[in-house]
Amino acid sequence: MTESKTDTKSRPTPASLPKLTIKPYHGPEPEHIPSSKALGFIQCCAQYRRAPVTMLPKLPSPLDSSPSLQNEPFHPDPYHVNPPTPATLCFTHNDWVEIEQRKAIIGEKRAEHAFWLEEMRRDPSDQEVLAKVQLLSRDREENNAEISRIYDRKRIRRRFRADFNGVYPGW
Repeated sequence: MTESKTDTKSRPTPASLPKLTIKPYHGPEPEHIPSSKALGFIQCCAQYRRAPVTMLPKLPSPLDSSPSLQNEPFHPDPYHVNPPTPATLCFTHNDWVEIEQRKAIIGEKRAEHAFWLEEMRRDPSDQEVLAKVQLLSRDREENNAEISRIYDRKRIRRRFRADFNGVYPGW
């Protein structure tokens, strides 16, 4: 019942394994943070509690921390303390106005396009009329595409709100 040594597989040795080469890291060196800067950051965090990082005021750079400025009280920059939340989630009045304007433009272009199509049927060899018809057709397509993009954004916002309301009920 004993196996002979010729039947067993030999165990790999460090010499038999392929050589592993690890490329050296040439990225930027980590920045050394002095204790004065760390203390200022900790004080700022303690003052503003659990505010998001984007709402924390900017810390003064080491060049600004001269002895004359250290005696003055700390006043955060008002532009970085509480930025207003952009109104990107609602289908705004501007979107409705833009849709109505584009629909009016499309209506005008449709009438003008029909007129120039009649002119082209009368004289199919007129290149100016053909160019005018192509331009009006392209304008109508661009306006229709823009309207569909507005409705796509509305659909995306609606889905986002549905997902967000599932995460934070009552919002």
